Amino acid sequence: MASEKPTITDFNRPSPQPSAAAETRLAQSPANDVSAHSDTKLLHGFQVRQTELERQNEALIKAHIALKESLDRYVDLYELAPVGYLTITDQGVIADINQTCTALLRAERQQLLLKPFVRFVKPEDAGRYHLHLSGVLKTDEKQTCELELQLTDGLHSHVRLDSLRLTCDGGAPALRVVLTDITERKQLEEAQKRNEMRFRELLESMPSVAVQGYRRDRTTFYWNEASERLYGYTAAEAIGRDLNDLIIPAEMHEAVRVSIQEMFENGTPIPAAEVSLRRKDGSRVDVYSSHAYIHIPGLEPELLCVDIDLTERKRNEHKIIELAFYDPLTKLPNRRLLNDRLIQAMATSKRSGRYGALMFLDLDNFKPLNDKHGHAVGDLLLIEAAERLRKCVREADTVSRFGGDEFVMVLTELVEDSAESAVRAGLIAEKIRSALSVPYQLTIKHEDKPEMTIEHHCTASVGVTLFEGHTASQDDILKWADIAMYQAKKDGRNLIRFFDAVV
Repeated sequence: MASEKPTITDFNRPSPQPSAAAETRLAQSPANDVSAHSDTKLLHGFQVRQTELERQNEALIKAHIALKESLDRYVDLYELAPVGYLTITDQGVIADINQTCTALLRAERQQLLLKPFVRFVKPEDAGRYHLHLSGVLKTDEKQTCELELQLTDGLHSHVRLDSLRLTCDGGAPALRVVLTDITERKQLEEAQKRNEMRFRELLESMPSVAVQGYRRDRTTFYWNEASERLYGYTAAEAIGRDLNDLIIPAEMHEAVRVSIQEMFENGTPIPAAEVSLRRKDGSRVDVYSSHAYIHIPGLEPELLCVDIDLTERKRNEHKIIELAFYDPLTKLPNRRLLNDRLIQAMATSKRSGRYGALMFLDLDNFKPLNDKHGHAVGDLLLIEAAERLRKCVREADTVSRFGGDEFVMVLTELVEDSAESAVRAGLIAEKIRSALSVPYQLTIKHEDKPEMTIEHHCTASVGVTLFEGHTASQDDILKWADIAMYQAKKDGRNLIRFFDAVV
């Protein structure tokens, strides 16, 4: 008797055991042996298939669990991401939004979904947002836009939109947007802009302080109005040009190049100093120049240079020196400076072994001019006499006004022989006497009268003495020359006398 063909469901329950009689009949029949063997093989195949299905079922269950866990993680990451995620349709409506984004917009999810995103954009930025929306929908490239939002609680915030077009099968395109809060960054930028504005206003409000900014390659990026006035270049002419080509004299080019290079490479400060710089017209101006090395993280380092014009100070210093050491009428050294020059001449004589000479002269026939025409005319004669004296001596020598109509000359570096030195000093003294004896043409100016020129004859009596090193004091040398000068007057005026000849 043939066995019934089992179904797949038969393998889901225990197979029935054959009876003892059946087993005996099967064992006694050869045909039954073949059939039994075939059934056993088929049964084994179904058992293997069942085992494989069970393994696949377990794998599916595990994959389902993993997929669910992955989905949960994705949801968690999406919802709690540090930036906002949202999807905006091609009509500008919010289709999806994560929890972080709802917090940024200060609203509940249900208040935001299916609402136009532009509702939260500040009116001034609405046009920029619409351009961004239409631009993203036209390309596959990511695009960025910064906007200011007006939130539901009345506050404002700045955000950055990083948007990418999202295309769904058979559906309209949309925008996948990453929304980042940049309010703090914007506030810092605004604060920095305000500080820069205050800084620039400060720099521009100091009319006497010239400020320039230079980069590593020495090109100019800032040039205030005081720099324009000081150096003659407008900001348009100066910005972008090399510092050396603008205001640095040629002899300072290499030193400036090295100093700036060291500062940018090592942070070595450039010492403040008084320097003479070049103007646009080629003239020089003395300035006190100080420098600041500015390096803000994330930006290229810069050099800020502050120059203060020393022209007025130098002029005042010169006036002070003139008042202290020069005769205001003739501009010749006065007694104080004469003493200093005589000390220097004596020291030079000691080092070199060469003689020096001091001449003391007094103008003859000077008082009658003052008495007749007044002190103003006498001053004209003194000024002219001083100019003639300057032309009679060397640049290294000193001509000074001692007082009244008295002048003193200090001659340095004659020769080592006293007799030869006396001859040379005598030649210079004769040159002086001759120059001063030439008639003077003096022009008299009065407010209520026409100009008048008078001619006046004036000579000079000259006393000379030699000195060597510090063998005599300053006072003695002046006294000896004075004695010789009075001897010349005593002997008839318009003469030259040496001290050695009268002792």
